[in-house]
Amino acid sequence: MNRLASDTSKIPPQQLDAEQSVLGSMMIEYSAVPVAMRILCAEDFYRPSHQSVFRAIVELYEREEPADLMTLQDELRQQDCLLDIGGVEYLMALVDSVPTAANIEHYSNIVKKYSLLRAQWLLTYEYKQRLDAPGADPKEVIAWLTDQITSLSATGHNGLAHISTMVAEYWQLLEKRKDILDAHGWSWGIPSLNQAFGKCYGAQMVTMKGKRGSGKTHLAVHSIMACSKANKAAVFFSMEMSWAQVMDRFVAYQSGLDSLELRRPPRDESTLWEQAAGGIAKLSDMPIYVDDKAELTVRQMHAKCKALQATNVELGLVVIDYAELIGSKALSSREQELSRIASGLRDMSKALGCTVLLLSQMNNDGGERWSQSIGNVSDLILVVKKDDNSLFIEKNRFGPEPTIPLGMDKKTSRVWELDTRFEGGSEESCTFENQPDMTEVEEAINNGWFNPMTSN
Repeated sequence: MNRLASDTSKIPPQQLDAEQSVLGSMMIEYSAVPVAMRILCAEDFYRPSHQSVFRAIVELYEREEPADLMTLQDELRQQDCLLDIGGVEYLMALVDSVPTAANIEHYSNIVKKYSLLRAQWLLTYEYKQRLDAPGADPKEVIAWLTDQITSLSATGHNGLAHISTMVAEYWQLLEKRKDILDAHGWSWGIPSLNQAFGKCYGAQMVTMKGKRGSGKTHLAVHSIMACSKANKAAVFFSMEMSWAQVMDRFVAYQSGLDSLELRRPPRDESTLWEQAAGGIAKLSDMPIYVDDKAELTVRQMHAKCKALQATNVELGLVVIDYAELIGSKALSSREQELSRIASGLRDMSKALGCTVLLLSQMNNDGGERWSQSIGNVSDLILVVKKDDNSLFIEKNRFGPEPTIPLGMDKKTSRVWELDTRFEGGSEESCTFENQPDMTEVEEAINNGWFNPMTSN
């Protein structure tokens, strides 16, 4: 009943402008995707090309990836249907078809309305065909029509389905998750944290808080190195430290040098220069990006990361140091500002499809200097204890909340788990390879080992 007989010239009910608006909204705003999915399925679209685009967006969303112009065209190209839908030019036209995604529910309801009208139109046509067929039994035709009307009525309940119909699809989803985790996930480098929260992949909002000097930045450096080890890019927005201070910690981590030695290097200590150069050479090939501009807004950080992704960089982690220094529009209270920042960070994590790690300061008396709104949107809240360097999981949306004892060398920013199951520390900690020879060092430095993001 999903076909239109060739002997009729009538066009079934349709609203192509609304279909374009739905798809355009889903492309420009990540949060619009689940709204449309709640109301529509691919078959609700009249144009087959629109059905293909909708399915591709849903595929990306289920993998927790954004459906922007670049990711969507790659997905359609892999499905060998990019040219069938009109190519990149048509995708750009979809984005331009709608100024904002605020009306996504309205557009979706219009598409759903015309889908039901179209189904009724086709049902009426097929009913007439059956009734006029030679030897037709009117009672059987009416019984058939009754069943079809009942089925059509059920489709108007916006996705209510018995759980038995979801089992096979859910099993496929589990297999997809495993493949995605194997291909795109990265380890924290702390086994107990991996067991409690799982590996990082897709949109996740993590907050790490602690007193000044507790080691938050060292753990952030460790996370950046762990992410880079899995060949995923990491961005460090350092609003407190300059890029040189950030590099002190990165080089200390990779070279094993005391970062204080790097800040005051002796002129005649050749071994220090060789060791530092070895650390620099390692960093030169790592997908790490740094921005040390003060008081960046969430929107500015989001735009910078989006521009980075547009260069085909697979982004795994964004670190923000720290919450209280994020710029925002002046509102009536700081609490309102932080509430807006919290929702903005959550939206950024979803849109970028990566982990956002937000550092936050605690007062010396242990009191919090942050908004409860940030805690509400966080999937994971970590508290770094200054007295024993332990890591306490205050909130875990997906599992247990243990306290993890850590070893921490603040001279080199190296971190490991103090667990008797792992002799010599964590078996998943980042490894430190042998120093390269000086030819490799000079070549890496000449090629440019530091790649800061621009401020504009």
